[in-house]
Amino acid sequence: MKINKIKGIALTAATALLLVGCATNNNTKTTTGDPKTEQNKSIAEVGKYSNVKNSTFLIKDGKVVENKDTSDNTNIIDWYIDPYCPSCTKLETIMSPKLEELSSKMTIRYHTMNFLSPQSVDDYSTRASAFLLASAEKAPEVTLEFIKKLMNDDFRPHVAKEGEDKSVAKKSDEQIKALFLSVKGTEEQWNEMLTIKDDLMEMVRKSTAEAFNSKELADKTANGRLSVPLVIIGKSEKAIDFTEATDAESHFMDSVDKYLEKVKKETEKKDESVPSSSDEKKDESKKEETKSDKSAS
Repeated sequence: MKINKIKGIALTAATALLLVGCATNNNTKTTTGDPKTEQNKSIAEVGKYSNVKNSTFLIKDGKVVENKDTSDNTNIIDWYIDPYCPSCTKLETIMSPKLEELSSKMTIRYHTMNFLSPQSVDDYSTRASAFLLASAEKAPEVTLEFIKKLMNDDFRPHVAKEGEDKSVAKKSDEQIKALFLSVKGTEEQWNEMLTIKDDLMEMVRKSTAEAFNSKELADKTANGRLSVPLVIIGKSEKAIDFTEATDAESHFMDSVDKYLEKVKKETEKKDESVPSSSDEKKDESKKEETKSDKSAS
């Protein structure tokens, strides 16, 4: 899909400055006690979920999988999203037809953020992010389709312009529920999602603040400023830069293929440098022969 819309995908400097304000608001909202206590509480709460961890969930082969330890991120695509961000929904809409193929090549780790919630009247980023996480936990079989529907230009609430009534940006839980049911989620699953919604909203706030304050993440961006969408392929030193791309879909897929080819070559080179078991046996045999010859002499 060709786009002259790339300006919408790569956040501008003005938007980056906006994110600074969002992160500051998030810190103010979520720190209700000692920061260390709050952080430790967040870490402790992670154990309650199988598929959700630190505001992330994993997609492999088109399905949500258990969020196990992924400290080795060689085959992980870290994808940071904000449901209220026009650039995020634009990229997600473009990549939607390719998500199954993409997740067959590498595991997608979605990081649901709420950078832009302060710009809405109803904390939309936080609520929508929490519902994505809740779906991954309680309705994993429909989560990929739910992402495609929720992270879509057609559903994302209109971002109010300066001086415009922010009520245009409203999107209720009932509207999100209707979307969830449209992808074959059930009433029972939705009710279960509601029981963990508030907990997951808090998780989103804390994880967003932590991401925003991460120098490691900022260093992976082209300009040193954290913005969304942010896509990091495996152990790449830099995130994908969409600013110069004329075809975001091809640029994304090509970036993944080039990375995997690089990993393959590095693995093959490493394997070549490691002696095979047969070579080791030959070396041992030669050593034994040498010892025998010395003994005989």
